Parts: sequence; C-alpha cells; structure tokens
Amino acid sequence: MRGVVSLAAALSIPFALPDGGAFPQRDLILFITFVVIVLTLLVQGLTLPLVIQLVNMKDPDHDQPPEEQDRQVREQLTEYGLTFLDSNYPGKIDTNPLLRQLRTRLFTDNEQLHHHSREIQEEYRLIYLTLLKKQRQFLLQLNRSLATDEEIIRKYQSILDIEQEKLISLYEEPG
Repeated sequence: MRGVVSLAAALSIPFALPDGGAFPQRDLILFITFVVIVLTLLVQGLTLPLVIQLVNMKDPDHDQPPEEQDRQVREQLTEYGLTFLDSNYPGKIDTNPLLRQLRTRLFTDNEQLHHHSREIQEEYRLIYLTLLKKQRQFLLQLNRSLATDEEIIRKYQSILDIEQEKLISLYEEPG
C-alpha cells in the first residue's frame, strides 16, 4: 500500500527522548506524513484517468481495435480457404457439388465482408436469427411426436445453437 512505509516510519518516532523530554514536533511530523499520504493517493488516484486520456497512448501490442482485428482475421481466413480449395482441388470443385457449395459459402462470406453495408448485414442477421428460432420451434414439435428419436432432435438443436453463436460472433455489435 502506498504510504505504509512513510506512516510506519513516522509512527516509529518515540514519544520521548532518552533524556526524558518529549520528542520535538512529533505530532506535526505525524500530521504532515498523514496529509502527504492522503493527498498523494487522492490527487494521483483522481487525476490518473484524465492523464491517461490526455496522453492517449496506443496499446503497443495491438495497433488496431479488436473489431478491426476480428474483421481482418475473418477476411484472411476466408481468403485462405478459397485459395486452398482453388489451388489444391481445382478439378474437384467443378465435379463435386458439395465442394462447390463449400467454395460458394467461403466466397459469400468474403463478399459480405467487402461489399455489404452495415444495414444489410444487420437485416441478414435478424432474419437468420428468426429462421433459427422457427427451426427450434419445429424441432420441438418433432420431439413431441414419438416417431423421432430425442437424441437426433438434441443433435440438431446443438447444430442450431452453434449456427446462432457463429452468426452472433460474426455480426456482433461493436462496443
């Protein structure tokens, strides 16, 4: 704690000198020590946030805000995926419809990052969340019927949960 050593030193001053007389100005020394400690804590504690704002020092480890870093990592990841598929499986993408769909999904994610406004992305997010909610309700209806195994219903509920978390993390509001 700040000031503990100073206060301990001031309190260690004896009441009396070896000859029996009172230590001169002991009370004044204690008072000054206490006032200096309190003022130091209050002035430094209350002004430190203002000084930090005035200095406006950037984080030396990260040049960009987390939202921008998130967007860049997402962009690099989709571009890497597209490059990987195109360079390693060029013939397979044309013949395999599932690989073509995977490439289209990566391309679409990349397009969303570059070419769509915040309003369009927000509308997409809200509609997709509504769709996921309706799909959950549908799964609950299927679960009420005895024809569908509950484990299968739980599996698809987990998949919807993952889709929702992915959607929220991709389009979460900054701040």
